[in-house]
Amino acid sequence: MTMARKGAGALLIAYVILFALIAATLGVVLLGRDRSETVVSLRPANAAVTASPAASRPAETTPGSATRAIPPAAAPPPKAVEPAARPAPPTEPPAATSTAAVPAPAPDKPVPAPEPPPRATLYPPPPPEKPAPPSPAADKPATSVAAAGGPTPTALLEEGPYGPLPRIGPDGRLPWILNNSRFDHGTRKPRIGLIVTGLGLSPQVTEDAIVQLPAEITLAFVPYAPELQRWIALARQFGHEVLISLPLEGGTDADQGLGPRMLSTQASSSENLDRLRWVLSRANGYVGVVTWEGEKLLGNGQQIIPVLQEIAGRGLMVVDSRQARSNVVQQQADTLGLPFAKSRGFLDSEPGVAALDRNLQQLESLTQRAGFGVAMAVAFPDNLRRLVDWSRTVAQRGFVLAPITGVTECKDLCQQRVARHGAAVSKAGR
Repeated sequence: MTMARKGAGALLIAYVILFALIAATLGVVLLGRDRSETVVSLRPANAAVTASPAASRPAETTPGSATRAIPPAAAPPPKAVEPAARPAPPTEPPAATSTAAVPAPAPDKPVPAPEPPPRATLYPPPPPEKPAPPSPAADKPATSVAAAGGPTPTALLEEGPYGPLPRIGPDGRLPWILNNSRFDHGTRKPRIGLIVTGLGLSPQVTEDAIVQLPAEITLAFVPYAPELQRWIALARQFGHEVLISLPLEGGTDADQGLGPRMLSTQASSSENLDRLRWVLSRANGYVGVVTWEGEKLLGNGQQIIPVLQEIAGRGLMVVDSRQARSNVVQQQADTLGLPFAKSRGFLDSEPGVAALDRNLQQLESLTQRAGFGVAMAVAFPDNLRRLVDWSRTVAQRGFVLAPITGVTECKDLCQQRVARHGAAVSKAGR
């Protein structure tokens, strides 16, 4: 009986051991099956496209291994766009109870790249090489103009219907001398006087002419130019002598561009004088006027005489820009004591730099024979560049550039006025 119980106990122990071995074997098999399951993405298939900042990044591949998806946290969010909030992780992990392939999530739509911000300038622009025009506060008919020769004394200005007008001072001082620039009038070298016209309408061209051209080149401004007083003040600051263009009827289609203040044969003498005073009151600090067209009006000697008398009586000079047979301005200049200069023509009468060079050579030849010469050019950018280059070598050829007052004819009565001016300046200690 005892032996039977011992045999039954041993058999029970054997069954228990066998059952444990079977259970252990099944556990190893099941564990191996779980470890061999296919790797899948941790992102749920129904996640929003914008939920993962790394949605558009390619999967990372390592040698000798299967492709694995990069978790969203592995990619830093772009700096320009705030990443959207991530969806909460699933409450239950995906079950791995089957070896069937897990369907891949729907392909993400590409996220459009954000618009790049405007590109900032890395370096500030270089400082301007040319001085800026004066403050707009100076754009008024003023009682004086700062210049190399000093301010215009109020004694040489009088109030007119449109603003201050120049006049000969009670002591005999003359605006055309007071407003001129320094020049060695005793030089024996042939003198070339150049006048650049049409200034004041284009700010950039006007500034280029003032700053780039030599101080000895005279600048002529259009009376209709805005901010005229500022431009004249700047021109004088750079040493230029200044003229005002006086619009005179020419009898051609060009008259349409002379503006409403054109002096005309159809206007009365008093009306022409009124227009002249309007032109002269636009600014101060200039030495005189230069004719702008004018063949028809100047061809009628009687109608222009009151205008020339007014100019002479105000201590100004006149430059005749025309190449005409009529010399009424020169004739009246001698009678009225009016400082006078006559241009030999426009250097840019033909288009192109080659024509400008030919005319400059011709001007040099005429100046060499006569001892002085005056010519004009319109303020076009190409003309300015060429005149700058030409002026750098003119002294090497034996000439001297002169402001307009350095090539002006002044006879008899004009000389008497100059002497009186000199005495007044000496007395004033200037």
